[in-house]
This record gives sequence, C-alpha cells and structure tokens, in this order.
Amino acid sequence: MDGYRAFLQNEELADKRMYIWESQKIFQENWDLEARDLQSMFNQSLQNSKTRRLWSRESYAPKVMMRHFAGLQPDFFRQMFLDLFNETKSAEGRIGRFVFYCHEMLNAYLEKTPKSRERQHYHDDGYQMISIYLCFKYPMQYIPYRLDIFQDVLQKIGAVDQPLTHDTERYFKVAKTLYKMLQKEEDIMEMHQARLGPDHYEEETLLLAYDFMYSIFKNKEEVS
Repeated sequence: MDGYRAFLQNEELADKRMYIWESQKIFQENWDLEARDLQSMFNQSLQNSKTRRLWSRESYAPKVMMRHFAGLQPDFFRQMFLDLFNETKSAEGRIGRFVFYCHEMLNAYLEKTPKSRERQHYHDDGYQMISIYLCFKYPMQYIPYRLDIFQDVLQKIGAVDQPLTHDTERYFKVAKTLYKMLQKEEDIMEMHQARLGPDHYEEETLLLAYDFMYSIFKNKEEVS
C-alpha cells in the first residue's frame, strides 16, 4: 500500500488517470438502449474532455465501428448490449458472445460497404473495449481488462497460479478484493476523494482498484 500512497501523493501521476472517472460519469448519464437514435446515444455516452485514448488510438477505433453497427442494424446492436449487460449470465460467456456478435456485424458492414478501409471491429483485442462497457455500466462489478497488468500484479503480490491466458472472471474478483483492502486505508480513501471533482463519477467504483493495479504496473508501458 505504501507504493500507492506515494503514487497518490504525486499529483501529476494521481491526476493522470482521472479521465476514466470522467468518462464513467458521462456514460452513466447518457447510456440508454431505449433511445430512438442509438448512434447518437452511443456517441454521447463515450466522451471525454481531455482524451479519447480509451476508444481512439492509432490503428484502434472501436467506437467508430460500433457507431457504424448501431446505424446498420440498430435492433441487433441493442440486443448485443442487452446480452452483455445481463448479470444473470457469466461475464466470460457474455464477453465471448459479444465478440461473436461483433464478427457478425463486421461481416454485414463489409458486405454493405465493401470498399471500406476498416476491416476489423477492435473488440477482440484483449477484451479491453468490452470491459470498458461493463465497467462504465456496472461500476462496482468490473474494471478495464488488461491481461498484462493482471499478470504483473499477481506476480508482485506473490500469487502462485499465474494466468497464461485470459481469465476475466478471476480478474474481476481480484479487483473486488483489492478494493475492499483499499477501503480499509482511510488516508488512501481521503487522498482519492480529494482528487474527485464535479466532472468525475463520485460514487463507489472499482476504478480505484484499477488505479491501484496501474500504480504497480506504471514502470512498464503506458496503459489505458
């Protein structure tokens, strides 16, 4: 925990990740699968005043493709997300089906627009974008998924059983355990609360556990 305390005490580092809290609030305020214009709703749900790196980087455009899908087959788009957000089913199964649905939508999109330069949907690359949807929808159930962060954190805390492939269920369980540990550290919670502003999601969220995991991983490549 001392390492995370030092992380929070460094204002430049501590504030660097707060854009995720902003995007989580925006999503919570705008997400509505009953909206008549799903393209517009999706666009408004994924916004940020500082950066678009969660959904737009070089050779990475999941938001663009999902907006195409919403316009192409809005009813199928709605059902994709209804299934993804159905908490009565396992997260692993829902994530797998969502990837399959994206493959189907991409095929339909390319059939309609064969000259499109976009040839992928970007939702099967480590499940990053799908986990962001889940995290923003259910703040106390999920965090953004990164296998490399997960492996590094488990190594640092001395876990014997290291995941060699994706294990989303375990990842989310570890995040919940870490969050409970962080809640017991009053000074850490106070420092975190102090960096929250009106543009941030201010209710309980496992993003704090993700921030903690990032602070362990921070000496490696920049992460989203």
